[in-house]
Amino acid sequence: MNSQLPVYGISDDRLRQRVEKRALRIGLRVQESEFEVCTRTPADFDQIIRELTRLLKDAGPETQIRWYGLNDDGCARSGVIGSLPPFRPPTVRVL
Repeated sequence: MNSQLPVYGISDDRLRQRVEKRALRIGLRVQESEFEVCTRTPADFDQIIRELTRLLKDAGPETQIRWYGLNDDGCARSGVIGSLPPFRPPTVRVL
């Protein structure tokens, strides 16, 4: 199982509702714009990212979705749509 924590900053109400709807089908809301998602394989999560990328294809530069891994190699599976990649220090622990 692969656990991820996608978070987003989307000012467009219609687009935000579409992303929320998709996120609620695949994960558990843990904060207003944060969802915990658990997939069986990395390929399953990659499919989710492709779907979200399609949703954001016409969004402005202020719109972004980030995700952070919730396991030991989580930093390696972290990413972003619409912004620079997350900073990857040599060692990371989420407490």
